Amino acid sequence: MRVAKMLVVGVGWLAGVVVGATPQEAVDAVLTNIDISAGRVRTFQARFVQTTRSPALGEKDVASGVMYMVKKPAAEVGHAPTILLRFDYKEPEPSVMIMNEAQVIFQKPGLEAEVHPLVDDLKTDALVAGFTSTERLRQHFVVKLGRETATRVTLILMPMSEIACRTFRELRITFNRGTWLPVAVYQHKTNDERITFEFEEIKVNYTIAPELFTVRSVTERRRGGR
Repeated sequence: MRVAKMLVVGVGWLAGVVVGATPQEAVDAVLTNIDISAGRVRTFQARFVQTTRSPALGEKDVASGVMYMVKKPAAEVGHAPTILLRFDYKEPEPSVMIMNEAQVIFQKPGLEAEVHPLVDDLKTDALVAGFTSTERLRQHFVVKLGRETATRVTLILMPMSEIACRTFRELRITFNRGTWLPVAVYQHKTNDERITFEFEEIKVNYTIAPELFTVRSVTERRRGGR
């Protein structure tokens, strides 16, 4: 059966096949694989392409660069780690966006950094889906299996909670079956804006300095011409 062939649990880490699974069991098997993979990831680095479409305005913007993610261990045992994110945009023009423990930092060449309080919401969770536990997403979205191939599987997340319905119409996250790491994240927002992140040249568990996620790091890199 095709279902039995596609539902291999934990390729490379777990052995076993789900035979005659229900749709929910199939989803649960994929989510289990993702959570196992996420639990092994301490750092993530990848080249990305971000495509933003605004149908109402007839606009399409494409940007690219390098993304860095670090899981900072929680101060207390049993608490979730803090996610540190940095997007170094190279094209069409250099800029930096950082999300650390308490701030969102925006920086463009020749301008002072803009610093704003970090709001803990589903936008952040959707951005780091696949790097962390899927538990919170499951609290706010109905998760279904989308397109499947021998090497990739896509999850379709439909908003269920009030907060999710205020922000999203739909999320789609595509994972590599061999690593269970995300290779694409599609966000369809309630204002009809559609944003896709595609990742390639992925590296995990390399050393990434925490200082990379500070205002000082942005300034020093700008002065160094990098």
